[in-house]
Amino acid sequence: MTTSSAATIRVVIVDDHPLMAHGLAALLRLEGDIDVVGSASDIDAAHDLIVREQPAVVVCDIQVRDRSGFSLLERLAGAPAFIMFSSHDHPAYHKAAVDAGAFGFVLKDGTTEALVDAIRAAAAGRASFSMRTMETLRHDLRLPSERELQVVAMLAAGASNDEIARDLGLRPKTVESHLRTLFDRYGLVSRTELAMHAVNEGWIRRQGRSPGRPTGGDVAKDGRWMADRESLGAVRGNGAGKGAAGRGSGQRAQAADRRGAPAARTRPS
Repeated sequence: MTTSSAATIRVVIVDDHPLMAHGLAALLRLEGDIDVVGSASDIDAAHDLIVREQPAVVVCDIQVRDRSGFSLLERLAGAPAFIMFSSHDHPAYHKAAVDAGAFGFVLKDGTTEALVDAIRAAAAGRASFSMRTMETLRHDLRLPSERELQVVAMLAAGASNDEIARDLGLRPKTVESHLRTLFDRYGLVSRTELAMHAVNEGWIRRQGRSPGRPTGGDVAKDGRWMADRESLGAVRGNGAGKGAAGRGSGQRAQAADRRGAPAARTRPS
């Protein structure tokens, strides 16, 4: 186990891109108060490393190979503090990070200073989220229901209302009703806009593909789309949506307790 002074913040990096993990570790080690004690490129190895090294903070990608970084946060039940790290600026990711009990959400194309500040705040038991995250929470992002997700995924694959109705065991009028509701709720005017919006927001993704924004004409090509559980359901799909905000507060309190630091509030006011 790596030894360090009491003032040093022990950090583990979880990212399945070795160049990103090694480069990030090198940058963080330039900070006198941060000691990167290891990195892992899959969830199980990350769990073992964290249990062994007992870091104060974990910087964790939201998508680690074919699994959700949120699943690691849930598995460790509140200690250490997690900073979720992603190249994708989906509103659903911001909301999921807060609801799951993370201490921060930092974009990979942000500054080193933003990540260092988030790590120091987390080590002190304080949650720190960007204005982007707070704006998302203020608007109280409303996610589609499971049935709406099924409809949108089939729509993105190019299915007609009749085909959606047949495959989901619905009446065509019910499908039309779902689509009208979605158009009105999100201020959209066409099926193409709805499909693109669903991909951009991180609600659906092509099967076998990691989350990410679509390129032109990407949505209706090749047809196999699915609800993105890492974006929407890392929290909701694991059953963490119920009372997740309250549990996140408890997790932060436990972690702060162990470090002798004050607990942070669950979400920014």
